[in-house]
Amino acid sequence: MIIKKNLLEKLKKAKCILFDMDGIITDTMPRHCDSWITSFKNFFNIDVTREEIYKREGEKSEKSVKEILIKYKVENIDDKIIKDFLGYKCKMFNNLGDMPLFDGILDALIFLKRNKKLLGLVTG
Repeated sequence: MIIKKNLLEKLKKAKCILFDMDGIITDTMPRHCDSWITSFKNFFNIDVTREEIYKREGEKSEKSVKEILIKYKVENIDDKIIKDFLGYKCKMFNNLGDMPLFDGILDALIFLKRNKKLLGLVTG
């Protein structure tokens, strides 16, 4: 495992290290993208592109849905429809199975744990 010298010094001093789940521990974005595309197709019969989804990475889900539906001229959008859609999208995402870990993350976590670092997981 290659770690820059200054980062290694900071890690030695740290008592606790927090990790974000999406994009740090697990490579979830491709699966999020797949679930968005499938959900828009199944729920509204619209074809959004991977590029459209990736451009919105990190954006509030409700905002993304509203703007995409406006772009595709979907009418009669209300908060309940958006809530139902997001519930459906969540089910699609969860049905995709186990999330792949990024290469090297397991070794890094084991290394930190062996060096008696307190580890924490945060996620949105």
